[in-house]
Amino acid sequence: MDIPWPILLIVLYLVFSAFRSRNSPPLEPHGKVTNIESDSSFDEITGKGTTVVDFYATWCGPCKAVAPRIGALSEEYDGRVRFIQVDVDKFQGLAKRCNVTAMPTFVVYRDGEVQTSIRGANLGLLKSEIEKALAK
Repeated sequence: MDIPWPILLIVLYLVFSAFRSRNSPPLEPHGKVTNIESDSSFDEITGKGTTVVDFYATWCGPCKAVAPRIGALSEEYDGRVRFIQVDVDKFQGLAKRCNVTAMPTFVVYRDGEVQTSIRGANLGLLKSEIEKALAK
């Protein structure tokens, strides 16, 4: 059975990409952003006060580009809002539970309840939604 070379190249690329993404280091935390280590720590952190969750992937270019700006927001809201990162490849069940279908996705929680979910790196909208959550 002969496999056409374009299909073989595509398959090899997909296998290599999947392998590389699994072995990529996590995004370095910026500012006051914390990487979660378990589903239970996620529930504990998002259960109290206002929390911004950054769902990201190590292979996601926009996630890497926006990370320093999220770090700056975490410094700006220090003491009022917690910021955490969730690697969607490591926590696939959690990403599914939170309806994450694109990266980055930001979810704003207030006392365990989802206030809003933002797909993409719209930091102006994120900041506006943080302010709304804090005003409640």
